[in-house]
Amino acid sequence: MASSLYTNPIALNDAHSIEFSAALYAVSMENGEDFMLELSFDNGQNFYVAKRWVAGTDFENDSRYYINALIENVPTTESYVVMRLRNDASSNSDMIYLDDLNVKFCGQTFICLEEGDACDDGDDCTVGDVINEFCECAGTYVDNDEDGFCVGEDPDDNNPCFPDSSSPNCDTEGGCQEIINSDFESGWGIWNDGGSDAARSLNFSSYANSGAYCVRLRDNSRWQSSIFTDVFSLDGYNTVKINFTFVGKSMEYGEDLYLEISNNGGNNFKTIQRWRQGIEFNNDARYFIETSLTGYELNDNMMVRLRCDASGNADWVYIDDVVIEACQEGSTYDNITELEGPDFALIEDDIDAYDYETEEEIVDEAEPVISHMYPSPAQRGQTVKIELESALAEATLQIFDVQGRMIQTSDVSNVLETSIPTNELNAGYYIVNIVTHNGIDSKKLIVVD
Repeated sequence: MASSLYTNPIALNDAHSIEFSAALYAVSMENGEDFMLELSFDNGQNFYVAKRWVAGTDFENDSRYYINALIENVPTTESYVVMRLRNDASSNSDMIYLDDLNVKFCGQTFICLEEGDACDDGDDCTVGDVINEFCECAGTYVDNDEDGFCVGEDPDDNNPCFPDSSSPNCDTEGGCQEIINSDFESGWGIWNDGGSDAARSLNFSSYANSGAYCVRLRDNSRWQSSIFTDVFSLDGYNTVKINFTFVGKSMEYGEDLYLEISNNGGNNFKTIQRWRQGIEFNNDARYFIETSLTGYELNDNMMVRLRCDASGNADWVYIDDVVIEACQEGSTYDNITELEGPDFALIEDDIDAYDYETEEEIVDEAEPVISHMYPSPAQRGQTVKIELESALAEATLQIFDVQGRMIQTSDVSNVLETSIPTNELNAGYYIVNIVTHNGIDSKKLIVVD
């Protein structure tokens, strides 16, 4: 055994023949001394010679030979074979050097590495692939979230509700499930850059909220000024919550950032919310956005888009830490915003706001709706009166704080006036919106102690 090398037991897998080949180089072997390929079918207890190569007959010293052997009629009753290569010479100076060993079982090639060596078993569902005791490459099947999609099939293998929220392990009863969590540190993830006006770079690290990477949007070049998700599923939920943080830089007054959603794979989008410089946000300040949406059909064909609507390449919005959660009715989130806003076509040449029911363009800014709002500034505890130009069939009152969070909403359809109690508002600046089918009319409200 000291003059030999041998394999671990190798699975025959019903092989009826074995082919062996190798490169051989002999030094100082005497004529008649030989080198042997031996096989054992009883786990190495007994070996028989399958092939012998004799010095002076089959090979000469100091030359390279390419040897091979065909072993036919392998016993079909046996499951494993141990292969041994043995030198039968007369002294330590009689040497055989071997390289490029190859073994074929019924045409399939097996190269037996050392047990524990890394390998690739060709299965995307396994990790940690190594050579096992039977000279087989095998790994461990991984499905971390146990949703039926393995690590190689699941874009987020720690989320049992993604990509299929109907999987048995996805519990949506009375709670929320994180669907997407993107900090952009290791890449785009589920997000896609719309084009030349959307970028992810280490150069933006001073605007990142966590880590070193964030996304920058600029200009108003339609799709190119946006990032958007792959299609994902919210089937089985009735509420979606979207949180992110952003910083505006050099945005001009009224230039804005849109948060949009689609439930038809991106054929069109609806606006969940928008933030305008000088009204909902100011440049060089960080805002943490928390937006919730209900009353909108959520299905397995969802997309979310963030889009910049500025006027030039020097108008920037930096976005980071986007988290999307899906919730079922009865969840802990109470500040739910119903979806309001126009459709936005996905066709590159027709991206402007468009109403597909009336087939008319939607004016982004509404005609003035608020006639008067007083007092402002208002003393905390005072009631602020709002007078409207006319009674509108469908109108919604929204109040946002300076962080872009909606803190109040109410239906003001078919009324000429309404009011805002300020006793539950903190001192500060607020944006009051009246949202109609034709757009949004906004006023700034100041509350003082």
